[in-house]
Amino acid sequence: MKTIFTMFWGMLGGVFLAFGVIAAITLIGAGANQLGFTEWTARYYILCLGICVGTLCYSKHARKHWPAMIFFVIAVILVMVIGFQTFMDFTVGNNPVDNMIANLQSGGVMVAKAVMYVAPGAVMAFLIFISIDGARGSEALESAPAPAVGND
Repeated sequence: MKTIFTMFWGMLGGVFLAFGVIAAITLIGAGANQLGFTEWTARYYILCLGICVGTLCYSKHARKHWPAMIFFVIAVILVMVIGFQTFMDFTVGNNPVDNMIANLQSGGVMVAKAVMYVAPGAVMAFLIFISIDGARGSEALESAPAPAVGND
């Protein structure tokens, strides 16, 4: 009986996970369409993400700065928020509050575009710089002559 309940809860958890993934993909797709992102934007994002993960894997100096990867998450969340707004029914009228909301939404779109285009490349360049600089510092320490020990 315990096995049946375990299987039931496992399947129920899988269904909720599937619905969550479907919802996230739908929101990302709607946000990307609203922002005018193309396939090339997605390729740029994935390429930068892959290079950053690779840099984190091979460089201990870059691993010290792994929290910089949060900018990738922020970029996706901003795109999802813009996608969520497309599902809300919102019309702009003469009401000043509606105009303020429309202005905030257009500002949010600009911020989302800026973060999606700038953050992945900036994080990638930062981690590569840290990796190269750390490797150069390590090589300089390894090639430095040992201090002479003598009677002063």
